[in-house]
Amino acid sequence: MAELRKSSSRRKSSKTQPMLTHSVKCVVMGDGDVGKSSMLLTHLIGRFPLECPPGPMDGHAEFDHVTSQPVTFVQENVEVKMTLVDTYGQDEYEKLREKVCCSADVFVLCFDVARPETFERIRYQWLPEIRKYSPADTPFVIVGLKTDLRSKAMAEGSDVTKFISYGDGLKAATEMGTSFYLECSAKSNGGAIKRILEKAAQAALQTSLPENMKRSSCVVS
Repeated sequence: MAELRKSSSRRKSSKTQPMLTHSVKCVVMGDGDVGKSSMLLTHLIGRFPLECPPGPMDGHAEFDHVTSQPVTFVQENVEVKMTLVDTYGQDEYEKLREKVCCSADVFVLCFDVARPETFERIRYQWLPEIRKYSPADTPFVIVGLKTDLRSKAMAEGSDVTKFISYGDGLKAATEMGTSFYLECSAKSNGGAIKRILEKAAQAALQTSLPENMKRSSCVVS
């Protein structure tokens, strides 16, 4: 019996792996006023920010207590500390974005589903820009924001052909080579933002971790 207990103890010990820490930089990009900052702040402060002045979230001192800290994820035995980097969406700030793009581990490219031109800009502006300043294998996730506007139009029986539908967004995003395509409304479904960050972390880990450490899912803690 004593020998059996020793054998069981050895098996347990062999399966126990130390918790590893892995840092990930997630850079969020897209046109101005598509809802990037509102999305991130909704997750960080736990509610939709009723007032969100223009510009990246780290430029607003009242949110420093959350924007300056990484978000923690746990995947199997890997603790992921993800730094969220919000960016300006205007073309004239490209040089500022260059500084963060070159060190990004994953990109989240955002658009407004009510403004199709912001989706087209992912293909013709944002993808070329990230490829210009980051390694070719850096993964990206495409995210449609403000879906509450599309849902409202559908409920009211209004013309929804001007909106990017989920199906059209998924098809085009897949053609662009995205790791994942997701949608959300920070105003009406803030919980969906958690999944966006999970998928961004998953995409980053699939690229940056050694093969024997890769897993298919991660959970926000």
